[in-house]
Amino acid sequence: MKNIILISFLAMFMACSAQKNTTSTIATATIQTSAECGMCKTTIEGAFTDVDGMILYKLDVPSKKLRVKYDSAKISLDQIRQIVASAGYDADDVASNSDAYDALPACCQKGGMGN
Repeated sequence: MKNIILISFLAMFMACSAQKNTTSTIATATIQTSAECGMCKTTIEGAFTDVDGMILYKLDVPSKKLRVKYDSAKISLDQIRQIVASAGYDADDVASNSDAYDALPACCQKGGMGN
């Protein structure tokens, strides 16, 4: 009798666990930034270090594209863009925070590597 109860309990537990994993909230996106150099890469990627829901964030400096993988149940793509903007960089159609942009080194400002 105890074995039947134990087996029933385990079967219910496994069925509930399997249901939780059927809906994926993992999303990926590419964001066009205004990054200029390696220091920009460090700053942008560093802005996501302790952000809940971020799984992967990698900036390709030559293309200025930030690839992100995130849990959309914890953070939205708009919130991700706002984090980039708060660090001083444009993120798609979201303009950089002007105070943060002004605080960036000259090499990180738009056209900074061309000067």
